[in-house]
Amino acid sequence: VESGGQEAMLSLSERVLEPGGLLYCSYNTQPGWLGRTAFRMLAALEQTRRPGPSPSAAFTKARQTLEVILQHADAPLTSTLPLLREQLPGVSGPEANLGYLCGEYLPEAWRPLYVSDVHPRFRAHKLEPVATATLSQLHEGFLQPSVAALVLEEADPLIRQAVFDLVLNQSFRRDLFAKGRHPLPEPVRLERLAAVELQRLSLEPREDFLFETNFGRVELESEGTRALEAALAEGPLAIGTLAMRLGVDLDRLLPSVLLLLENARIALARGTAGAPATEAAEQRNSRLRAHTQEGHALGHQLLPAAGTV
Repeated sequence: VESGGQEAMLSLSERVLEPGGLLYCSYNTQPGWLGRTAFRMLAALEQTRRPGPSPSAAFTKARQTLEVILQHADAPLTSTLPLLREQLPGVSGPEANLGYLCGEYLPEAWRPLYVSDVHPRFRAHKLEPVATATLSQLHEGFLQPSVAALVLEEADPLIRQAVFDLVLNQSFRRDLFAKGRHPLPEPVRLERLAAVELQRLSLEPREDFLFETNFGRVELESEGTRALEAALAEGPLAIGTLAMRLGVDLDRLLPSVLLLLENARIALARGTAGAPATEAAEQRNSRLRAHTQEGHALGHQLLPAAGTV
């Protein structure tokens, strides 16, 4: 979206949101997208050839050019952007998704942003950043000890987020903003958190609970995590009830809950809302499966019991 369109979106959000209303915004970020800007630049240039090539040909040529440049470990670009070779998107074979590539790389207004570019623009429209929708990043305790203090001791919220992104080499943010920020009193926060219900999704056993996150690999303690999943196998439970059954503090349980939610081992329970959605969801899933069999790259199905995919 061009800057004028972005401002229109923010103005509209400021106008229609009630106090306390939430806005979700996801966007590509620096520094994680720094290397791929080179691929985008070449693909856009290839697309301007006369007569213009197909988008597929433009992406293929851009990737081939970069692969030749990056083939030597001591090449200047390889030294500067050592991750670029593995970050190059798939442009042929089963990994290729032309629709995604066109939408991601060819729009003229395409520009990954630092968080320091984004948050002040939202604040100018009375939209305060309150959290991330990337669940594992809600727990900053997953940070590597060598850099944790650098992030956690930073008092300025914008600088803290900027340093956080640099530490993670963040490439994609899922930010939640509120129209006005009114933090809950601690007793109310704990009461509302304790009432959130969880349900188990996956019944497949795991030898370990090692998960890939933006922080790197994070491993949950196996015995306690198996006990958590076993408790939910009996049916949905409120987080507060689950914590009492496991004999742990509510906040100590949260890191495990966040990682299991992010990796679809468990989900938020919808209660009675799941059943009425099942028939319509299955109709749409049938269509999605038919599209997949026709060769379209669709990687998700609707999950009505959890209200997600």
